Amino acid sequence: MIALLFALACGSDAPSAPIHPPPATPNSPNVVLITLDTTRADALGAYGGREGVSPHFDALAAKGLLFDWAFSHSPTTLSSHSSMFTGLDPHGHAVPRNGFPLAEAFETLAERLETKGYDTLGVVAASVLNKETGISQGFRLFDEETPLDMGRRFEDRADSVTRRALKLLQERAQDRPFFLWVHYYDAHSPYEAPKDYQERFTDPNFQPEMERGKHYQRLADSIRAGTLSEKSMDHIRGLYFAEVAWTDHQMGRLLTSMEEQGLLENSLVAVTADHGEALNDGFYHPVGHGHDVDSWATHVPLVIAGRGSVSTAPARFENSVKLSDLGSTLLSMLGFKEALGRGQDLGPLTQGEEIESVPIFMEASKPKRGEDTTRWNNIGKEQGIVDGKTLFISNPRMRPTRRLFSLGDKQEALEDEQTLVRLRAELEKWNERAPPHRTEEFSDELHEALKALGYLE
Repeated sequence: MIALLFALACGSDAPSAPIHPPPATPNSPNVVLITLDTTRADALGAYGGREGVSPHFDALAAKGLLFDWAFSHSPTTLSSHSSMFTGLDPHGHAVPRNGFPLAEAFETLAERLETKGYDTLGVVAASVLNKETGISQGFRLFDEETPLDMGRRFEDRADSVTRRALKLLQERAQDRPFFLWVHYYDAHSPYEAPKDYQERFTDPNFQPEMERGKHYQRLADSIRAGTLSEKSMDHIRGLYFAEVAWTDHQMGRLLTSMEEQGLLENSLVAVTADHGEALNDGFYHPVGHGHDVDSWATHVPLVIAGRGSVSTAPARFENSVKLSDLGSTLLSMLGFKEALGRGQDLGPLTQGEEIESVPIFMEASKPKRGEDTTRWNNIGKEQGIVDGKTLFISNPRMRPTRRLFSLGDKQEALEDEQTLVRLRAELEKWNERAPPHRTEEFSDELHEALKALGYLE
């Protein structure tokens, strides 16, 4: 399997070998990447979200480069992070969903920065991103401590993640710039933010129809049956916003502490999310993520703010971009112009230049049942393309099987047969380039966690 994946990584359409510029020096900019699990863009104030949810993200957005329409290739944590770290979509890095490790044959952003002289530090908040998944490639120090048994997985709370990240920074190499990746998981269900945060966004006296322990398990069925009241749905949204706000607060604590230590004076800070979350947005899968590529599942926040030698002027971009562009963009801003994987450098946008508009391919990762072992795991599930401001969705399990939508405050249906035919052909070409079927590779512990999350039968 590893040999096969190496061949995929080094195929004839892969980028040519890079020409390496001089390595980083102690005065080179530090790089901080923060990924917010399960955080839809429109939950944040900078994207028109609820007031008071994300003051720290919004402050960063006000002084950095904010991308209005950034998209994940996959509504699954490991696959999406693999795209961020390799510059490849799922058909490039061959990670269909959680439980399929990223092969060592693929170069990651951490590995690239390590070769440039960066000290590489990583902190993750859930067992779905532990070392076993392959995402730790290139990190000299990688903290995967997730002590909380959630009954569905192991994870860690945002306040603890912040403490762990600050501790890891104390162990950094003092004679080198650093690349720090911090992953926060709290916005993933169940929504159990600290009580004071819940009370900011919900009525503490309100009792939803469903018992707390059964709330998430039966929620989708209740919504589809029309038995869940709108007030209960607002309560659930409030619980989700409370988690996002709690995470934003802890991210703010991290950045404030780094600021006080002088670690951000010459730095790039990027904040994004791996995927979003349905909050009664679609009928078939009204809550959660994994089944759909609709905008609520794939439209994610993205901001890059630079200071010192990589200073950025505030700017906002309406271009549709993809998470696999992030690595190439950060490298370019640091002066390393060779692309990561096939990701685009978004830097020219800051100079008022245009970038090539390319299709953004996306695919769902659930359900597992019914997978055809003669082909790539996610063929036959919902797939999509963002083409400019148009979203094309193909799902053989639905009628009609192919649909068009416009991107905006609401995902509204479009009628354009010519575009539908064109994007259907683009999707078929993408599937022709898909890797072969993969089987899961993980320990018994991770198997049980993924089964509880619904990624396995």
